[in-house]
Amino acid sequence: MLASNAKAVLDAMAAAGLPAIDTLSLAEAKRTFVENAARLTGDATDRRVSPLRALIPADLAPAFVATAEHDVLHDEARECITRLKEAQVPVHLDENPGQIHGFVSMYGFIAEVRRCVGRAVDAWRASEMRTGGR
Repeated sequence: MLASNAKAVLDAMAAAGLPAIDTLSLAEAKRTFVENAARLTGDATDRRVSPLRALIPADLAPAFVATAEHDVLHDEARECITRLKEAQVPVHLDENPGQIHGFVSMYGFIAEVRRCVGRAVDAWRASEMRTGGR
């Protein structure tokens, strides 16, 4: 099922005039992500382009971080987790083997997305129980 969804993603990218993921090197793919995000903010150093550029408040709520094995930003997600832990923020890591960047947006097409979203909801509920909703 993943292969057909990945193909649909590649076909949609080609229709939009974007280079196919499989023709990009990892460095090119990361640069493309940052450039596209920077177009939205007007500044490649803006914290909205990457959570790694943001300050982490001391009282940040617990974080649920879902990673995808084949996400070109997988390493950055791991860096983000490290920074959160260094700031004493409770982190629940949810690794998703075989998945690609943006897989959660394919809720109706990939069964694993439903399980991932369910784990996110469970983590949120557990956090609410521990913190009393604060």
